[in-house]
Formats: sequence, C-alpha cells, structure tokens
Amino acid sequence: MLAKLGLEPSDVVFVTDEGQNMVSAFQYDQELIKCICHGLHTIAKRSLKPYIDSSIVLGEVTLQYLADMEEKIGKLKKLIGAIRSRLNLHDSLTVRLGLEGDTRWLTKINMVDKYLKLAEDDHSKIDNYFRNEKDTELRQLALDVSDSKEDLVYFSTIFGPFQEAIRRLERDKSPTMNKVLETFYSLKEKITSFNNSDIPMLSELSISILAVMDHKERILINDNHLISVTLDPSKKNDLFNMIGREKFEIIKQKFEDKIRGIVMDKYYF
Repeated sequence: MLAKLGLEPSDVVFVTDEGQNMVSAFQYDQELIKCICHGLHTIAKRSLKPYIDSSIVLGEVTLQYLADMEEKIGKLKKLIGAIRSRLNLHDSLTVRLGLEGDTRWLTKINMVDKYLKLAEDDHSKIDNYFRNEKDTELRQLALDVSDSKEDLVYFSTIFGPFQEAIRRLERDKSPTMNKVLETFYSLKEKITSFNNSDIPMLSELSISILAVMDHKERILINDNHLISVTLDPSKKNDLFNMIGREKFEIIKQKFEDKIRGIVMDKYYF
C-alpha cells in the first residue's frame, strides 16, 4: 500500500497498540508511537492487577488493598453473571447490567458503574431474589457484593477519569497527538489528589496507579508528542508548566532542528 503511494516505511510514523506483534510489525527506522487510549487502558488494568515481573515496587499494604478490591470486583462479576442468566430478574431491573471483557477498553469500570446506577428498588429485588436462593454460595455472594458497595464507589471514583479521558480523545475527529500530554498529565494530577485522602482505599489505589503511570510514561510519551504541542502556540505555556524549563529548552531545540532538517531536504537536495 505504501509503495503505491510512493512511500517507504521509513517515511511514515506508525501508531499502534503495545502488543508485541504490532510493535514488531511496524518497527522501522522511525520511532513508533504507542496509542494513548490503549496505554491508558493498560494503566488502569495494571493498576489493579500489577505486572508479575516489572520495575514497579509496591508496599505490602497497597498490594493487600489491590487484592481486596480485585476480590470484590470478581464477586460482583460473578453476581452479575448470575443475574443476567435469570432473565425475569434481569429484565425487571432499570439498568441493563454488563460484564467486563478483558480485551475491551475499561469494561471493568463500565460493569461497576452500571451496577452502581441501579435504583434502590433494583437492589431490593436482587437481595430478595437471592435471599430465597437454594444455592447458599449465591446467597452469600449477593450479601458480600451488597456489603462492598462503598468500595465499589471508590473504585469508580478513582478510575472514572480514565474513562472520561479515553472517551474525550476517541470523540475527537481530528488528530489528537497535541492533546496527549495534556490528557496524560491532567489525569496524573487528578490521581495525585487522592494521595492524601482520608479514605485508605482511595489513597492506596492512587499509589498503585501513579506507580504504573510513572512506569508507562517513558513508553507512551516521546519527543513527537512534545513537538506536537510546540506546534500549537496556545499550548506552549502548558508544556512549559508540565515539563519545566530545562526539558522545555531541550524539546524546543529538537523542534528547531527537525524544522531546519525539513527545510534543508526540500530546498537543497
């Protein structure tokens, strides 16, 4: 396809997800750009379910809170599966419940949010239905999920901004590279605000999220994103505030060098 357009792979900057097969397929001379939406999804996923082998180091207290939240969401998923298989019960609810899909962006948050949007009358129907359930495991499951509503609200509160950021970028019909930095660092600032929360679940989740964001930043953010902001005069002050004077001057020089190189190629060769 590129050959038909008179282009070589090295003439094009490719944007892909982080899958090793995609990275290998499109890794040419130019630096590969990772899709920010896919990256934010991965950050949200790995903030709750840490990488087994990585440079991210979390304390035992944080890991225990992550395991606790993962267990509660696992129980919610199992309960929702049971509700959806009982059509009369599910059809009587005011919200259609959904299950998460591991390969679909942030469906875990969607699953939790839909459950939290159920009316009080819906919760009463669910409680009453499973109170009479012969399966004692399902009865206990319904009780456990009902007792974990507060923590599920905390989960939705701290991970909700990821969903908002991804939807905002996906809705945009124009290129969004110049919005990646603003999106990433604004999100990081929001998560940082939970660090000093009086609610342990929120503060511990924020520790994990920020650790994963720091780990992913060098993978997701590169000079192309910084230069794209430089091209937008209205964003220069934002860029300066985000990265500081020293790094700003380095990026400014790289931008000028790149433009100088383009001019030289066009008019002297």
